[in-house]
Amino acid sequence: MRTDLDRHQRQVQEYGERQARVLGAVVAFLNHPAVPATDPDDAPTERLITALGTGFALPSTAVEIGVTDSGQLAFTFENETDGAWTLGALAWRLRGEPHLLPGVLTCIETFTARSEPCFGPAGLEAHAEYHWNLDRLSKELYERLSIEGDAARNDRLERALGNRHTALTLARRLNLTHEYTLRDHFPYPLFERRLTPDQTLDALWDQARRGPRLSAALTSLADALNALRQAHNSLPVMTEAEAEAVCGVPLITRLYTTQAEDQPCPATDLANEFMDYHWQGGEPHAFYALHLTPDPASAARLVTYLQGLPRAHEAMRRVGGELELAQSLCESGGHCAGLTA
Repeated sequence: MRTDLDRHQRQVQEYGERQARVLGAVVAFLNHPAVPATDPDDAPTERLITALGTGFALPSTAVEIGVTDSGQLAFTFENETDGAWTLGALAWRLRGEPHLLPGVLTCIETFTARSEPCFGPAGLEAHAEYHWNLDRLSKELYERLSIEGDAARNDRLERALGNRHTALTLARRLNLTHEYTLRDHFPYPLFERRLTPDQTLDALWDQARRGPRLSAALTSLADALNALRQAHNSLPVMTEAEAEAVCGVPLITRLYTTQAEDQPCPATDLANEFMDYHWQGGEPHAFYALHLTPDPASAARLVTYLQGLPRAHEAMRRVGGELELAQSLCESGGHCAGLTA
């Protein structure tokens, strides 16, 4: 009995300490000079919500607030979808430089990871592994190939489908989606030996230095990507604990494909299936988290993110506009690049 009482007292004490840390974190945030004043008569949590709503613009981003086991206030951010966009005409015009557009997509995937995750086909490999996983594939194959009433055959089939190579071979033969469907469908430069973001920007600017054959479209795209990089780098890097809070694959804000608009596109199919599953009540898919403590430096870190997020969104809108312009010029036969078709 004494042991149970002692344990209960410790739990009460620990709960009180966690509550005190949470309150201290809220007060530290409210006291930051960039946070708008709120009614001091309101409860601290109400003041926090009011300050977030009136002091910071969070476009297309849902914010959830919780408490960690250690008593830190946890802010998790989840993005919204903005559809799929084809760059098929641009990909065709840049086919003489097969690693250039994949490099642009790498820049987008890298520089939107902390603000509104956007992807090209290669960036969806983790989503394919998650959604078109081997367990789902094996179940689909079993339902298609098993014969009702033939228990011995079905047992052999079930064991065979447990072999990764066998399942993938059958999937390809039967044209079923699987975790390597994207690699099977798209050109290899989208996946292999991709340029780094620095190499991509250097390559785009190098094209501009070669003379007037290069239109302003790709030069403007390089400048927009550089602005997106700066906006991304201004956002705090997650700690290990924060990254663990968002482990998994994020929602897809925007997908850029290299297919022509009238062609089948497994990347678009994957994005649609993944988002449908989420909207039907699937798991949460936060892309970013920050933990707030009573330390004023922690409050400053959160303010830095809240202030920088709209700038990152605006920078990505600029990149999207430049890509749409380049795609439109290429579709109309305009002089979008000084590259030989």
